[in-house]
Order: sequence, then structure tokens, then C-alpha cells
Amino acid sequence: MDANGIEEKLKTISGLCDDRWRVLISKQKVAALIRAGVSTTLTGRITEAEKHIVVSGSSVHSVGSFVNEPQPALDAAGIRMSLFLDKGLELRATFDGVPCLVQQYDEDDFNSRNSGLLSAEKCSGKKLAVVGAGSVGSRIVTYLAPLPLRMSIWDYDELAIENFVRWGLPVEYSRYIGRKKVLVLRELLTRAFPNTDITTHPLDIVRNHRVFGDHIGREKLDLVVCTTDTEESRRMVNAMSWAYRVPSIYVGLSDEAASGQLIVVDPKRNTPCYQCFSDLVEFDNIILDHSRQYGTPAGVPALALDIAIFSSIAAKVALAILTEGSEQGFKYLGTSEDNTRQATVMWFSQRPETWLMCQAFQKVGASITKNPNCAVCTRNESRIE
Repeated sequence: MDANGIEEKLKTISGLCDDRWRVLISKQKVAALIRAGVSTTLTGRITEAEKHIVVSGSSVHSVGSFVNEPQPALDAAGIRMSLFLDKGLELRATFDGVPCLVQQYDEDDFNSRNSGLLSAEKCSGKKLAVVGAGSVGSRIVTYLAPLPLRMSIWDYDELAIENFVRWGLPVEYSRYIGRKKVLVLRELLTRAFPNTDITTHPLDIVRNHRVFGDHIGREKLDLVVCTTDTEESRRMVNAMSWAYRVPSIYVGLSDEAASGQLIVVDPKRNTPCYQCFSDLVEFDNIILDHSRQYGTPAGVPALALDIAIFSSIAAKVALAILTEGSEQGFKYLGTSEDNTRQATVMWFSQRPETWLMCQAFQKVGASITKNPNCAVCTRNESRIE
């Protein structure tokens, strides 16, 4: 086969018509080759399964691992790619003898767009747990994954066919259906962000509350984010977080995910807890209507983009608490309607004239009064037996 024939086969594989082929390789990989004194040809297969990168035009393709011995070529094309160092220790590449342009990148630039940001630097080493890996929790985890945090994700649920259309990561349902949500999140996010630190717990925290509580205490968490849609699980998160004096956030959506509520609890500041809020039916002349609560077993429809808006707000409040402390996190919630008290609950709606809102994209803060008979935060009965 002549050079023109090889070029045409390569174009057929990629589905591209660009006539300039490039190999993209990290400087760290090149340095490793030089240290190893590699001067012979390295070969690899063109494959979708392995992780060296070849770029054709503006598209990226994976290439097999390169070793010091020939590898079988892709059967459909009969073409091998070779990497080698010339006498001047310059890296060269060929496709069956056809020279390619080699372009190097620096792996240390991976987080360069986050460098210098105060929030990114201050959150280094902070620890948080996200309870619930559904459409809200998966997004919060995804937004925070590039940062130098230590995250644990808790959810015993599996990905069902109806989850994929609005889950936090776009994935093939035929490949991931039936798998645990937390395991899929960890697999994909650690692949996308190699330095991310995620542990997974495919457990029901209500049935396994001792395991969950031990984790909060042992890891000395800085924050717990709860995105579950059952009252029992939310109360369990509240009780355990309060018992270990760890701040917690409770994220809830309603009104087909066009509206949401965010509750922040901090035992060290002796705020009302989630149960104080949950036990109230009416306060500040506001009556809550959860008849269209997103995430209920009935399965209220919601668009992914609506879920993403409030999930981003919740992730921002979580980051503020992790980096600046709960006082800064509460500032995002605003103050009570009379501006005399710090809000502990925030409502947000994208729609005009939605329960307490009079215009679109409006937020309202409210201050809750601590329940004097609360079994969790007032009567010191937060230990779960």
C-alpha cells in the first residue's frame, strides 16, 4: 500500500477529511521516554479502548499503549502508528512510515484555569459527604470534582432507564443501566479528573446509620450535603450531622424543578436544624406547598437545565461554607423579609408569580425559629441508637 492509500484509510477510520495528522503527547511522557533511553520504534494500535491520544484535525482519538515491540494493527485498516526518538532526542511519529506532526502538552497545566482562585486554593483538603446521587447530587459532585476536595458519595440506588435523560453526567444508558449511581460517578469523574479524590458508599444511610455516623466522626467532615427526596433520609442526615457538630445543607426542588429551597444548618452556631424546619407547617406567613415536590415516588417531570440551575446555586453555597465558613454560606441565603435576621432558608424560583415570588429568578430568605421541643438540636437527644 502506498502513502496515499494509507492516508485514505486513516481518514476512513476517523470519519474526517483533514489532511494533516498530529500526535498529541504529554511532555512528561516524552521525558520518561528520554530517561528510559528509548531509541527504537514504539508501536501501538488505533483503538477506542486505550488512552494515548491522537488528534486528527480538531477531533481527538485514543491510541493504544506504546511498547518496545510490535503490536497487531487494527484489522480494518492494517495500519500501525509508531513513536520514536531520533538522534537528537526529538520525538517523531509515523503512520506506517507516513510522518505526522508531534505536538506536546504539559500535564501540569490541567488545573491552570483554576489556579489563583481563592476558592480553589482554600478548599484544598476539605472533606464533604454528598448524600444522594440523583439528578441534583450527581451535578453537585460533578461541579466540585475538579477542586482539590475529598468527597464521599452515598446512595444505594441504581441507574434506571428514566434517570439518564436528566442525570448529572451524559452517559450511555445501554452501558450503565442497572449499575450503582455512586460507582458510575466515581468511574467517570476520576477518569475525567485524575486527581479527584472520591470514595463511594452504595448504602442506604437509614438502614446503615451507624456506618454513616462513624464516617462523619472518623473523617472529621467539614460539610454534609443532602439531596435525597425522602423525609426519613433527610432527618437521618440531620441527626447524624448535628450529633458530630458538622454543618449540613439540604437541597430540595419542586414545581417541576423550576423552584427550589436550600436549608443551611450549623450546630456550632446553634442554628435551627432541619427537623425544626420540617416540623413547621407555617411561619412568617408562608405556607409551603409540596404537592408537586420534585423527586417524589410519583416521578414529577423536570428538565435537566432547570435542575442544573439550582444545583449550581447549592454547589456555590457548599463551596462558600468549605472555603470561608458557614457565616459566608449563610450570606448567600440573604436575610429575613424584615432584614433583621440572618436567613437560614432560601427559596428560589425561575418562574414569575410562583408561590411567594413575584418575578422570575427571584430568591427569598427566611429565618426559622428553633423549635424548643426539637429532639435533635434542643433537647440533646440526637444520638441514634
